[in-house]
This record gives sequence, C-alpha cells and structure tokens, in this order.
Amino acid sequence: MAIKKKPAEKLKLVVLIDGNNLRHAIRSLIHSEDIHWKTFFDLIRKDYTVVGAKYYIGKVTYPLFEEEKVENQTKLINNLKKAGIETYLGHFNEQKQEKGVDIQMALDLVVGAVQKSFDAALLISGDGDLADSVKIAQDFGVRVILGYVAGTKSDRYRVSYRLKSVAQSQAALNKQITEAHQKLTDREEKNLQEKTKAETKNKKKATEKKTTPKVEKLKEFLVFSDGGARGNPGPSGCGAVISDPKGQVLEKISTYIGEGTNNQAEYHALLLGLDAVSKKNPEKITCYLDSELIVKQVNGQYKVRNIALKEYYDQVKLFQKKFPNTSFHHIPRSKNKLADKLANDAMDRKK
Repeated sequence: MAIKKKPAEKLKLVVLIDGNNLRHAIRSLIHSEDIHWKTFFDLIRKDYTVVGAKYYIGKVTYPLFEEEKVENQTKLINNLKKAGIETYLGHFNEQKQEKGVDIQMALDLVVGAVQKSFDAALLISGDGDLADSVKIAQDFGVRVILGYVAGTKSDRYRVSYRLKSVAQSQAALNKQITEAHQKLTDREEKNLQEKTKAETKNKKKATEKKTTPKVEKLKEFLVFSDGGARGNPGPSGCGAVISDPKGQVLEKISTYIGEGTNNQAEYHALLLGLDAVSKKNPEKITCYLDSELIVKQVNGQYKVRNIALKEYYDQVKLFQKKFPNTSFHHIPRSKNKLADKLANDAMDRKK
C-alpha cells in the first residue's frame, strides 16, 4: 500500500509595502499607477499563505496638496481595503516630506518577528533605514524577502545597497504588477464597451421613433493622446483616441516608435492623433494630454529648448495654422486611460 506524502505547508507571509516607493516603481514600469490589487495579491498567494498585508503612506491633506491628490488617495485606500490590505497613514511636513512611515514599517517587522506572527516577510521598499530591522527579524528566524521592480530607472525609485546586502533573498515583482495592471485595464475597457453598447442601443431606439431621421456630419472632434518610454530613453509607444463630443470612440491608434524619451513619445502620439483627425475634415479639434509640459509648450507658456522636441513642436504649430480652431488641454492620467493602454500595448508588442 502506497503511503501518500503530505503536501508541504506554505510559509506564512506578511507583506509590508512602502507605498510611495512602490508607486514610483509601478509608474516607471507601466507608465501608470493603477493596478488591480486583488490580482496582485492572488499572484503572491500562489507561493505563500499571506497572513497580513499593510500599505504605508503619508496622508495627503488639503490645502498642502491639491484636492485631486486627496481624492486619488481616498480612492486608493478604498481599493486596498477591498483587496484586504490594511493602510497605515503617516504624515507630511510643510516641505511635503513624508514622515513616520519607515519607523512604523520597521516596528511592525520587528514586533511580528519577535512574536512569531509569520515565517517570512515580503518587504517592498528601497529605504536603507530599514536594514537594521531586517537584521533583527532575520535573527529571530524570519526569512526577509526584498521585493523590487527590475529594470526601472526612475530617479525616485532606488533600492538601497545597504538594504539589498542584508536581506536574505530578493524577488522581482514585474510579472505581478504587469498582470495586475492588465486585469484593471481589461475590466475598465469591458465596462466602457458595455456602456457604449447600451448607449448605442438607446440611441437606436430613439432614432427608430423618428419618422424622418436626420444624419448630421460631424464637425467637432476630441483627440486623447499619450506616449511613454520604458527606461526614458527606451522602447517607446504611442496611443491616440479620436471621439465625438459625446465621448463615442471613432478611432484608436497604437504605434511602436522604437527608442526614445517620454516627451518625444508624447509629441509623437499627439501628431498621430492630429494626422488621423485631419482626414475627417474637422471644423473644431479639442486635444487632451496628461503631459503638462507638452500642453504648456504648444500653448506658448513654456519655451521649447530641446532641439529634438522643437521639430515635433514645429509640426504641431504647422497643423494649427491649417486648422486654427485647434486647442490643447491638460487632463489627469486617470482621465486618459484608453490612450495610456494603447501606448503600453504598442510597447508590449514592439511593432
């Protein structure tokens, strides 16, 4: 009679996240800060039994920060809560420096190790001040895994050499972040498609009631564009969306443009959108970008000092001479998600 082997028990893992550090890493990797947190932790649970997760970040308050940032943080905290992640809120001083976060992370790691609350800790941070607490936790038998994002060159995301040298092991989180972001964008696109389908159905019903339906030629168009480079400079992609004034998507563009910078990709994406909309004989064009720099340059608020960008700028101004009723406006990244997805899709395809 064969004896069945008892499956090995998974290590009990706690996940401690330096929110500000991870936010910049995610943005550098996928050109966005939005991921589906439940998917992120489901991927981690494949290898461990997650017994706790905490996200540490300074509390954003008005008027020290803009109202939009306060709203974005509230939304983030709600999404973390839905995924079963606890939030610890530190504070910011008048110079907007985050305070109290690293101390609480160190305390939670050491206390949990002493009390044997977990077997392992996934520490997602680059702060060298945590090195001593990592040593103490490991002395108490806890396996500390340093979670990081590979390949990012963001100036705001750096993993301390001291921290890397004391942690027993390291784990790149690129796959979990990329899949969690894709899950979120797929869900949003599905919701948009369902909404568009419902609106189209309602419009069709309304049209059928009319005895003599009028077909009006579109004269006004909206252009949403976004571009990005992984590595800055690095592999670059562009996305553009053409829609009518009511938000109905008419055309989507996703193009890989090779090596370049973020700003070059932003200009390239705008020009792709302008070229596409010019073929529709527009009378009015309203362009929306999440790059404040590009918007202020084309609106004459900033000078264009970079020679490479000057060539793109000149093309935009030539277009504006041909279509003088063209305007450019800045919007937050959260309102430009479809163009952002198209740009990331192009970078993923690399063609």
